[in-house]
Amino acid sequence: MNHFNFHRFSLVLNWVLRVNWRRLVFGVAGSAAGVLIGELAIRANGTYYDPHSLVRTYAQLGSALILIGTIVMVCGVTSTVNEKRKRSAFLMLPATNLEKFLALVGFTAVVCPLCLFLSFALGDTLRVAFFWSQGVMLHGTISITHDGTSWYSWSSAVPLVVENLTPNNFGEFRWLELLYFVTWVVFAHSWYTFFGTLVRKYAFVISNIVFIGAALFLFQVLERYGDHLWLFNKTWEHGVYVSHYNTPLIYWVIAVQLTLACLGYWASFRIFKNFQLIPNKWTNV
Repeated sequence: MNHFNFHRFSLVLNWVLRVNWRRLVFGVAGSAAGVLIGELAIRANGTYYDPHSLVRTYAQLGSALILIGTIVMVCGVTSTVNEKRKRSAFLMLPATNLEKFLALVGFTAVVCPLCLFLSFALGDTLRVAFFWSQGVMLHGTISITHDGTSWYSWSSAVPLVVENLTPNNFGEFRWLELLYFVTWVVFAHSWYTFFGTLVRKYAFVISNIVFIGAALFLFQVLERYGDHLWLFNKTWEHGVYVSHYNTPLIYWVIAVQLTLACLGYWASFRIFKNFQLIPNKWTNV
């Protein structure tokens, strides 16, 4: 077993799912209940009288929670096998290290975010059903946005969450902007995966502290040399916004992001290959 095999990878991923299915089910159920209670509390607060603003508030909070939850899950890439019994069984699976590593990455980067989205969708749907049972659908207020869309206090916030979590107006995106966005997401995922693999405890906190420190340093550099280091800029010309691109610098930034992402994944995998049955208390090294 020296080469990657998709069938073995699927079996390992299936093992991870079967071991954690209770955790996923209870997590989805609990999160859905939290979404329902939160949305009802916002509605009862009475601050938002415009239905469109109300539903958009649901979507903004839901999008933020899904993003934060996803980062937490990615930082916990090895949390499912930190327990001695589970780690022993996982390391003894008849698969390559790469297949095991990708199974953990796939579980935290794909399965868990989908469960988070499902939690919000389920909780939001329960809120719609609750309003329907109370007759709000028949007597609720209505607002119409500039594009002619009608919004009610019981309207679903799921479409707005999908809009918030995906590049909006895909047809208006310049390919360079889209490429930059994709490479940034890949770099961010590799960053949190690295810290999640390296650190056994408080990976979310440690990774974000380092990230904020690096961001503050970068902002200092931009403040001093900002006139030459801008990437994207929009100016108001002849009644419309016109986009300007610092194309050479954008290519360099994309290349740096991809290089750092590859280094992050490589380092994460090297750490994973050296996993021991009884690891260090704070790290997996």
